[in-house]
Amino acid sequence: MKKTIFDASAIHHLLLLITLFLSACSSVPTTVEHQSAQLQIQQPSLKRLSDQDIATVKAMLGRLEPFIQARKKAGNQALLTFNELYQQLDPAETRLVRFVTGLTPEQIGVLTPWIGYGDPATPMVALNESYKGPNGVTIGIPTQYLPAIVHDRYRAMMSAMQKDLGKRLYVSSGYRSGAYQLYLLFLYLPHHDWSLQKTGKVIALPGYSEHGATHRQAVDFVSEGASMDDESEEFEKQAEYKWLQKYAGTYRFFLSYPRSSATGISFEPWHWHFEP
Repeated sequence: MKKTIFDASAIHHLLLLITLFLSACSSVPTTVEHQSAQLQIQQPSLKRLSDQDIATVKAMLGRLEPFIQARKKAGNQALLTFNELYQQLDPAETRLVRFVTGLTPEQIGVLTPWIGYGDPATPMVALNESYKGPNGVTIGIPTQYLPAIVHDRYRAMMSAMQKDLGKRLYVSSGYRSGAYQLYLLFLYLPHHDWSLQKTGKVIALPGYSEHGATHRQAVDFVSEGASMDDESEEFEKQAEYKWLQKYAGTYRFFLSYPRSSATGISFEPWHWHFEP
């Protein structure tokens, strides 16, 4: 059989030409793909969402509105799970939601500790309260939930307040799941110039909210004559607030965010939490 003899120098030059050709073919697509990936993973602004992200949030809230209202009618909006929330979202909305879920308080300028999403085994009591709002109109509060021990202490405290003042407070917001807390954060974004930094000072990030902490359950109070949406520092001027300052500790309720709170959260005279 005849032997074939290869020139080593020729082989070397051939391999070099092949390498240069492949490099030239791959360089342009790789650059384009890299630039495209950078555009896709651009993070939302914490100071103010971009116009594109604002449009995404508006579309999401518009579609979620009937879904949340249906849950309120069923009395289970506060028990919304992350899986149930994500099932309602498109890919762009999911990107935004996952981004916000991954934020830490320090990133938006507050110092609230990680609290978690509560113990699902905690016995809960459903509250279906109503009260006289502005102009004496009866306002039905959407179903709220409190851990059983918190509910018992709340009832005892209101009984004592009623005896002393002839008036009482009602729970405008009790337990909130992490997913429902997240929904509320997006819901309030338009009221704070679409800024996650500003909104995060009044609506805690999911996992950092006392409303989701069954071991440190938060309770937002509303008084007779006030609107459900009228949470303001005016609450501080009411006799009910002064009563709470004096006696709430007896029932293991404590003001969470006083003025100049080290957490960076705005003063919330209506927001109290329970400590066993």
